[in-house]
Formats: sequence, C-alpha cells, structure tokens
Amino acid sequence: MRCKGLTCMVKCEVCGKSVDNSQMYDHLRSLHAERKHECPICKKKFRENWYLKKHILMHNGELKHPCDTCGLMCASKASAEMHKKARHTKELSAFCDVCGKGFINVNQMNFHKKRSHQPEGEPVELIPCPYEGCSKSYRSAGSLKFHLLTHMQEKPVYPCPHCSKVLHHPISLKCHMRINHTDGTKRTFNCHICSKELASLTSLKNHIRTHTGEKPFSCAHCDKLFNTKASLRIHQVVHTKERPYVCMVCKKGYTQYGSLKGHFNKAHPNDQWEGVVKG
Repeated sequence: MRCKGLTCMVKCEVCGKSVDNSQMYDHLRSLHAERKHECPICKKKFRENWYLKKHILMHNGELKHPCDTCGLMCASKASAEMHKKARHTKELSAFCDVCGKGFINVNQMNFHKKRSHQPEGEPVELIPCPYEGCSKSYRSAGSLKFHLLTHMQEKPVYPCPHCSKVLHHPISLKCHMRINHTDGTKRTFNCHICSKELASLTSLKNHIRTHTGEKPFSCAHCDKLFNTKASLRIHQVVHTKERPYVCMVCKKGYTQYGSLKGHFNKAHPNDQWEGVVKG
C-alpha cells in the first residue's frame, strides 16, 4: 500500500491494479462480479442488465454511429461524441460529490448518483472509521472494511483451498477462485510464445514481458525501468537504504528475503528457521 496525502492506493488481489483504498470494494464488485446476464443471440455475458440491453441493440442494427477514434458503434451521434469525450479525450466537467468520480456532463453525473448512491436530494449517510484519530468516513460497510485493514498490524487471511494463494478479503478469494479454479481444480495459463505454464494471469503477464522486453515500471529516484513491480521494489531499497528482512537471531537486516535466508543457513546452522521478521 502506498499513501499520498489522504489517498491510499492498494493493489487488487484479483487483477493487480492499484486502486484507492476507499474504492476497492466497489472495484471488486463492478469489475470482478460474476456475469449473470447472457445475450440470447450470441451468448455473451454481462455483469449488469443495462449492459446487456445496450449490447442487444447491436444485434438489432440500432447502433449506426461509429466513434471516429476507435470505431465503437453507438446509437446516436451524441452518444458517439459522449463516448469519445469519456474514453479518449478525457474531458470531464462534472464530479460526483460522494465518490469523486468524473463525468463529461451533469446529466451523466446525476444518473451515476441515482444509480450508485442514494436518491438525489437525500442526505448521504457516511459510516465513520471507529479508530481514534482517523477522520475518514465511507458510504458502505464494504468500503469501511477495506479501510480498516490499513489499521491492522496483521491482516485477516483467506487461503485458497486449491493453491498456495493467500488473500485478505472474502470477496477477493471468491473472485480468485472463480477466475483460477472454475472447476474446483488449479487452473494454469500458457504463454502463447513459448508455451510455458504459469500459475496465474499476473504471472503470465509478467512472463510475457520477458519476451517483449516491455518495462512499464520506472524508479522515481533514477528512472531505471523494470518489467515487474517486484523487481522495482527490490531495486528501490538501493535508494531508501531500507532493510526490511531482519534475522531473528542476530537482528542483522537484509534487503531481500533470499539474502536473509542465505545468511541464516550459513551463520546460524544450529538454529531453527521460524519465518521472516520484518523490521
């Protein structure tokens, strides 16, 4: 987790995307929710019924106006223009006063508030964080639960019964199992370049970068590029001088887990390894 001012970004345990902690519950619910609404024509599935209704318009030939940037078919010229502003030019002029989400016009923002929050005109009841000294409040119990994890020294753990993955929220575990273990067994992902078998989508994405040479993660201190976030984190200790892995016997600190384990086996062969102590 990384924080800047009042905003704390946490990594989604399902897709790896960094999301504002206060929005994580909504992120899981909206992006990783089960797709229950099936198109009767092509069998494509959608998370919400209104997505399905819009999709069916395509089959009926009612989407005749393409976006001149990406070619997406829309029901009207106005819809195509709104899509372009929202997806491509990012011209946002109205912002929700509940969650801060931006929209291209007030009408869209009002529709969002009616659909996602309480009816317009009614006061929004926020749930305050119970921790002393924390002034944050949230509009749902789910969002508050995610926030409370930031106050806990030890996060709750939800181990996957099919693989070694450990998650920190029941929704994350449910999404992980649906994506990776659809038939109750461990699912694997094959690289389309070398056919190597990987255990997760995240591992597959990281592996493919070894073929493409893509390095999307840059160090803020020296601009050096890396192909995974883990590699970037390991590198950054060169600048921060942090040694988070501490030997439980002699208290000597190391920048990497492997270095600590090697030290322990060599310097303390008669002691029993009891895990990692983070300093």
